[in-house]
Amino acid sequence: MKIVTINQPYCALTISYKDTCIEEAVNLKFLGIQIDSHLNCKNHIIQIIPKLNVACCMVRQKYICNNVTLRSFYFALFQSTASYGIILWGNS
Repeated sequence: MKIVTINQPYCALTISYKDTCIEEAVNLKFLGIQIDSHLNCKNHIIQIIPKLNVACCMVRQKYICNNVTLRSFYFALFQSTASYGIILWGNS
């Protein structure tokens, strides 16, 4: 049984399909979720911050509409964006 530690050198894995080499991707966008090669959620957070900023600006416009409409904006724009993929990143 071989134990993998952080100090071991990186070993490149070569995968090919029908005589075509498949290159390793550092970042991958799958169903709107950024997946890093280290399964880190930083890139996903960087991707959704501008969307959440727009949602915050919409909710701050209190003088335009009533509280019911603001609540609808919150759930449609902010909460849906923030909670998408939380099952994947919830334990990271």
